[in-house]
Amino acid sequence: PKAAVSTAASEKAGKRASRKKRKFPYRKAIDIEADIQLCEERINLLHQELANPEVLRDGLRVKELKGELQQRQEELKQFYDHWEEAMERNA
Repeated sequence: PKAAVSTAASEKAGKRASRKKRKFPYRKAIDIEADIQLCEERINLLHQELANPEVLRDGLRVKELKGELQQRQEELKQFYDHWEEAMERNA
């Protein structure tokens, strides 16, 4: 009887240990997908602005846009990582 209880307890502990700790707070995948879409749309707009010859003549504006583009691309990567985790955990 005592051995059965400790075996069950050790199995539960093993299952908890085998699950990876969350890197991101819990969110529904559909919510993350909406954030991904918005971020991708902003990235596309930034690329369009950077292709505009008038914008290219303004060095300060180009620098600002490239900085935001880099920030949004990093943000997008985080959203995809978060989405992957949500899909794995919520499947």
